[in-house]
Parts: sequence; C-alpha cells; structure tokens
Amino acid sequence: MKNIDELKAAVEAVFALGVNFELFLGVMVDQNLTYLRSDLNDVSTRAICASYVGGVRNYFGNEDLTVLPLSAIDNRSDVLIGYDLPDKPAGFDVIAALQAVQPEIFSFDQYDIADIKALVIKISSVNSSIMFFKQLYPVSLVRQNQIMMKKIGNRFEYVDGDVLKITNGFDVMLLDDEFFITDLKKFEKSFGFDEIAKQVQRQTAQNIIDLGLVDDLKSYLIDGHAPRRDMLRVATSEVLLMPADAIILFATSIQAKTGIKIENNKIQLSSKESVKRFVKLLNDDYLKSGLTMNDYDSLAKNKML
Repeated sequence: MKNIDELKAAVEAVFALGVNFELFLGVMVDQNLTYLRSDLNDVSTRAICASYVGGVRNYFGNEDLTVLPLSAIDNRSDVLIGYDLPDKPAGFDVIAALQAVQPEIFSFDQYDIADIKALVIKISSVNSSIMFFKQLYPVSLVRQNQIMMKKIGNRFEYVDGDVLKITNGFDVMLLDDEFFITDLKKFEKSFGFDEIAKQVQRQTAQNIIDLGLVDDLKSYLIDGHAPRRDMLRVATSEVLLMPADAIILFATSIQAKTGIKIENNKIQLSSKESVKRFVKLLNDDYLKSGLTMNDYDSLAKNKML
C-alpha cells in the first residue's frame, strides 16, 4: 500500500500529464447502483475538471494527512484509509469496471436528476487513471420548487428546472488497484461494509476464544459488543501471535491500573467495559514511557522502525 508521499506523487503525476475527465451518474436499477455516462459539452467538462482537480489538490495539500490501512485504523484525524481486507464490497468491482467500460449515456427520457444517487469521476492521463466515488445526499439536489437565479452579464435570469450541486471532495478513491477511504462511517453506509466488518469481528472473536485467553462469561465478545474499529485492528495485531501465557503475564502486571480481571489464568469478560479494556490490551494500547516510566492508554501510535 502506498504511503502518503507516494500517493500524493501518483495523483499529481496523473494531473500533470494533462487530464481527461468523465463523469458517471449512479442510478438505482433493480435495487443495484448502475452508472451511466453524463453528456457534457467541452466548456462544462473543462470547468468541472479544473474545479474538481483543484479540490483534490487542496485535499492532498494537508501536511498532516497520513495513510493508514483499514486493519490498523485508530482514532487519529487527518487520515486517508487504505482498504486492505481480503473481502471487498461489490461496489468496488463496479467502480473498477468503469476504468475500461463505457456505459450508456444518461437520458432524461428515462431518469430525472432526483434519480442520481452517487457519482464516479474518472480523471485519466495516457498512462493511468484515478476514480473518485462520491455519495449524493438530498442537499445535493436543488429542486425546481425553489426560486433560483443565475447571473447573465449584468442581469439575473431565472433557472427553470432542478439543479445538481457537485461539491469537491470524494468518499472513495481508486488508484493503481488500491482503494482509499476518506470517511469510514460514510463508507459503511454507501458500500454495505457492515456485513464484511461483522464477519471480521465474529472470526476474530472466535480466534480469541480458541486461544483460551478469556472467559467470555456473558458472550459480550462473541456477540460483537467490542468497538468495531478496534476489532478490525485486533484481527492483525501482533499480540495475537504471542504465547497466551505471555499475554496473561503482562495483563496481570497492569491489572491494578487497567481494571482487567484475571481468574484461573484467564481474563474475565463480565461486562461490556471489560471487553473494551481487553481489546485495548490486544491492540497493545497500554504503553509505558521509557523516559518518565509513566503508563499511558494510547489512542493512536506510529511504530518506530
């Protein structure tokens, strides 16, 4: 997966070579999101492309922006999430197909502006392309029952018809077969990620049970009461590769400060709060400073190589 500098360079390489711009409009057909090609004149294409490219450049101009794999996501801000789970939402394949397939043109004989539920923007050079997905919401549609005027010369002119408002930014980006996500909550709703995440959570919980580390007294762990984002990290945590005795030994050493309870050489999960504390342990979030010897509950950390 590309780091932030590699990603910025790859995006700018596409923009710098002179870009082609295509806009695909997502409509529901038989309960599936299907994309149609927008029919734009040259003036509109150039104007929308220039504005959108400027917005993307502005986004990547954030010096605090970092890339994190979805399996390592934590609570830090200014993060672009790289999708690295083995199972992918079906919507990914639909977006990827638009790199090579030219769908039919959107026709107002069949659809209205209100039927458009999502956008995919394709920006490409001779050598590469980038796909940007954007979910549309009711605020993106300015309906005809509102009074709208536009400037024509020194006069105002009434706008007769619905208007589609496209803001800069994106929810998901596809570049070089890698998907990147700007907002996990929006992504979960737009791509039906909920079921994939639940499956990861269930399998990870079962793996933990099989290690013999815990007494899941009220089935809080196996029933999915641990924070989902934290469980995605647990699935690939180095802690789960350690011997169970080593994990129990460390948990014993910090139980007075963390509230973790251990009986019969097993961590007791008797409440939802105890599950949260245990998940923090598995994510190695309980840290000690080698300088001050203070103990910390870390919300985010970067591993020093």
